[in-house]
Amino acid sequence: NVYDNLDAKGNWLKLAVNGEGMREFAASIEQVAALSLTMDMYMLLNSFNILLMTARTLKLMDFHPDVGMITRTVREASADLINFMVLCLTLVFAYAMMGSLLFGSTIGSMSNPGKAMQTCLLAMV
Repeated sequence: NVYDNLDAKGNWLKLAVNGEGMREFAASIEQVAALSLTMDMYMLLNSFNILLMTARTLKLMDFHPDVGMITRTVREASADLINFMVLCLTLVFAYAMMGSLLFGSTIGSMSNPGKAMQTCLLAMV
């Protein structure tokens, strides 16, 4: 009983039932982390699926004169668009590496190259 001796020292490191509650809590945190990774993969796959569905829709609408003009323009400019994307991604990658090296120890969003790349892409948008 806590009220038997109000001047007693507390033992902060003593856990009830040999720390079983803490082990259960750690296991539930691991489950939440695994669910978070699963949700991230689910969202990535859904994004890719929507991109493919949009491309298929544009391809199917190629017969229409106005929409066909858009798809033909993108088809003709695809080589230049790919070159532009490679150039932009190379520059963003270089900035992400520099940001990770310079600010990685102080800014959490630059702590590793993956987070730095994501931060640079979000800043670009």
